[in-house]
This record gives sequence, structure tokens and C-alpha cells, in this order.
Amino acid sequence: MRFPIEKHHFLGFFPPYRTVEVLDRPGQVPVGPLPNRGAVLIWNMATEDRTRASHAIKNRPPGVALFVILPPTSRWDTTGALLSIMEDCRPHSVLPFMEEVDTEELVAVLRR
Repeated sequence: MRFPIEKHHFLGFFPPYRTVEVLDRPGQVPVGPLPNRGAVLIWNMATEDRTRASHAIKNRPPGVALFVILPPTSRWDTTGALLSIMEDCRPHSVLPFMEEVDTEELVAVLRR
């Protein structure tokens, strides 16, 4: 199933991995009594202020994987700034810019 990213800043991808959910902020990831095994926070870096968002990303619930979707290369300020944010947020996967995500592709990335 394909899901258009559009201007959504944060997306959630949770078991059983059938659909992607739009989140207003990283803190909306459901928190249970056990670690959030299999929960994925997807950050669309093509939107908003990346530095401010990175602070919220760093405080995501424990056990939640982070997938980062890079902005188009035409919108990169500097490679160094992007790499610095990556170091701070420690993503599990960095994906190239795309206008829509495919849930099957996301599942394949999780399996790796």
C-alpha cells in the first residue's frame, strides 16, 4: 500500500504494518508497559525546522526505531548539518527523498 507523504512531518508505522499513520509530534507514538518492539517513527526531513525537530526525535519513547526520509538534494543546506543531525538522532535507516512511502518497502527495510 502506498501512502503520500506530502507535508507530513512525522509518520508512525506499527505492527501489523498495514498502514502508515500521520503523527503531529514524535510523542504520539503509543507507549506501553513493555518496550515498543516493532514501532517505527518516520521523520520526513523535507518539512519544518530540522534542528528543532531533532530535539523531539531524540526524546522518542524507548524501543522505537527511527527511519529518516532525506529532503531532496536541492534543499540540502549543507551536508555537514545533515550529518550532524543524523549523529544526534541515531536513525535505524536513512531513506532517499520520496513523495510517497510503500508499506511493503518499509517492512523489507525493517527485516534487514
